Amino acid sequence: MAGTRKIKTHNIFPKGKDPFLRLVLTVLTVLGGLLFFAFLLRLAGCGRPEPSYSASNEYGGQPPGIPNDWNEVPPTPSDNWGNDQSWDEISWEESPNPEGGSAVRDYWLEPPTEVVVVPDDQWEVSDDDPLGRRVASGIVNLYTEQAADLRDLSMQIAQAFPNSVVQLASSAEVYKRLTFDIKEDHKSYFKSRVRTVFPDVRFVFDESELTTFDIESVILESDDAWPWRTLGAADLWEYTRGDSSVIIAVIDNMFESGHPEIEGKQTGNWDVAGFDDEVSVAQGFWMDDESASHGTHVASLAAGTFNNGIGFGGLAPDAGLMLIQLMDEEAVMSTSRIVDAMFYAMNQGADIINLSLGSQFAHAEWLAALSLEEQAIFAEEYYVQEGKMWDELFHLFQDEGVIVVQAAGNDGYLAVIDPMKRTDASIIVGATGEEGDWAFFSNFGEVVDVHAPGDLIAGAGVDGKIIKMSGTSMAAPLVSGLVAALLSLEPEADLPRIKDALLASFETGKEQLKCVHAGRAAEYLLQKDEPNA
Repeated sequence: MAGTRKIKTHNIFPKGKDPFLRLVLTVLTVLGGLLFFAFLLRLAGCGRPEPSYSASNEYGGQPPGIPNDWNEVPPTPSDNWGNDQSWDEISWEESPNPEGGSAVRDYWLEPPTEVVVVPDDQWEVSDDDPLGRRVASGIVNLYTEQAADLRDLSMQIAQAFPNSVVQLASSAEVYKRLTFDIKEDHKSYFKSRVRTVFPDVRFVFDESELTTFDIESVILESDDAWPWRTLGAADLWEYTRGDSSVIIAVIDNMFESGHPEIEGKQTGNWDVAGFDDEVSVAQGFWMDDESASHGTHVASLAAGTFNNGIGFGGLAPDAGLMLIQLMDEEAVMSTSRIVDAMFYAMNQGADIINLSLGSQFAHAEWLAALSLEEQAIFAEEYYVQEGKMWDELFHLFQDEGVIVVQAAGNDGYLAVIDPMKRTDASIIVGATGEEGDWAFFSNFGEVVDVHAPGDLIAGAGVDGKIIKMSGTSMAAPLVSGLVAALLSLEPEADLPRIKDALLASFETGKEQLKCVHAGRAAEYLLQKDEPNA
């Protein structure tokens, strides 16, 4: 029988007696305590101005500091560049910004670059962003009034901000967008001033990274029709299954346009990344089938074909679809692509826009671990300007008669954390499970308008498959389909009217769950009740 081998160890110092180790532990303990105390002060708002809003609705907290070399030249009526002139013959030496002016001139001498392309080394994480979101250094997107002349306006901006504008990086007439490369230390102040100096500029955005929400897929099992039963789809379909004149624009990563669930009902498709009308699954090596299926799955839940023997169809199977693709093989999905897609959808006559996407945060788990009070403080203090801009954008679409439906997000924290969700001018959708309770992953809070099934929902996948996915990304298109059906019953219904119908559909005694019921929402419109009567 083999004996047990003994190994001797020798301690230079008895346990706990090493003076250097004790010194290191003491220093680390003190530093840890100080950092924790500073974190608590940060959450409490100490040392930061309280956010406030002026009469002009501009953020009135701490304004961006003026760069030391800031220079602004007010535009004059004579700053109408290029009329009846050959741009390659203009001399810029006496202009306020000869280098920037020449760069803008050279840009327009070539075919415009419609798609914003950000080099990998230009994506950065700001030191002031606790959630680690990536933003493109120096890139600023401007969206203008429809009547604006992009060429002339870009030259005027370059001359009005001579120490700030480096070059024009991109432009797109179809979206009325200009994208400038701005000196990074000038960017905040430029964004705060350009709309004041040039009224034709409607919105100003950073180029930040966004994402479709996390998903999972499983093999189909028995009784996967529960979401349609929970929503009361059969009750809705007694009145309407939608109408092809009502168009749902699904803005998402990519689409298999020939999938049997969604083929034959598409109009005005657009690939923002490719700047053409060819949408397809551009599946790079980094993307699995589930991620590649996201857009196709979402579209099928809104308006998938009914009773074709391979799936359950969408909630408005007779509605039309407009598929707007954001991603390419590089997996880039940024602010400009989403806003470009929204303006394209509106200009092409979409009635509803579905956004099963949102801001991407690297430290979402840390945020979800905070208390609700701490999360609310965070939402009040961070991304204020961006939240205001999204709110203005959504109100513009509301005023134009386009109803935007957004997924609340899948990180299990207050939905208002995402600056895209800080608005009452869209329908924000959380997710429920089969038992009717809120899904554990769903973002929540007062800004969430309704909840719909979002846990293991069957829909279209790549290669003609039917798969199940989970997320508020699935709940949102079911509501978009419901909105399309309601518009087929009452074409003149606006966002407040549709919201009233959705709220009226909540089960009596369980209104706090905000679970929408399609049949009762349709009955509300058909009864022609006054809102909130």
